[in-house]
Amino acid sequence: MLIDVLSRQRERLQLLARGAFSINLQQTAVGALSRGEFPEQTPCDPDCWNWVHCQVQAQGHKTPWELIVPDLPGEAILEELDHPHTYAAIHPLLAKAVGAMVFVDALKLQDGSLDEDYFTMKLLSSLAEIDDRPKRGWTWRPIAFVLTKADECEDCFDDPAAFAQSHAPGFWRQCCERFKNYRFFASGVAGACAYRITRNGRLRQPLRIEPRGIVEPFEWLVQQVKA
Repeated sequence: MLIDVLSRQRERLQLLARGAFSINLQQTAVGALSRGEFPEQTPCDPDCWNWVHCQVQAQGHKTPWELIVPDLPGEAILEELDHPHTYAAIHPLLAKAVGAMVFVDALKLQDGSLDEDYFTMKLLSSLAEIDDRPKRGWTWRPIAFVLTKADECEDCFDDPAAFAQSHAPGFWRQCCERFKNYRFFASGVAGACAYRITRNGRLRQPLRIEPRGIVEPFEWLVQQVKA
């Protein structure tokens, strides 16, 4: 959704996909939402991961810059954290990346699930160990923590940082103690959702599409990297 929004707007940030393969993720996501469905989860098979190569034009900068953004499945990242080098591409990618956007399921946090808290704590600990160079390692690189599905827990939009502190204390403490450059955001795509009963159980589906808080995390990352 972020790619689709940035590719259509004329102000602030503008994005231009480089190569047809970079449009696949955008096409798949928008196509599913237009049918009243959420996109399928990214499979763990590396051959099926989406790699977006794009050119970004930031307001106030004459020269656009090249950006490669991977869409990695959470299960693959978790497997890599528990068993390093399971996926050959993940460790080198995280070592070279200039910033990160970490998605955290706000709805699960609100429901009391600890899985999101544990997962993010593992990720932060791993990032800090991948590159611990003073003022150049991950503890100094910008990280945008995006609390997703915030459209179903409105207080998350009011104060994303306070929401994270209240519902994910372990994750919050890791941020405060080990990282220097981070910020919390809340985002949502569906203005309202419903559940449809299928043979495989309840299926969550969007009733309408209302992107909210989609561009801000990426815009902040760009500002931090270009500073």
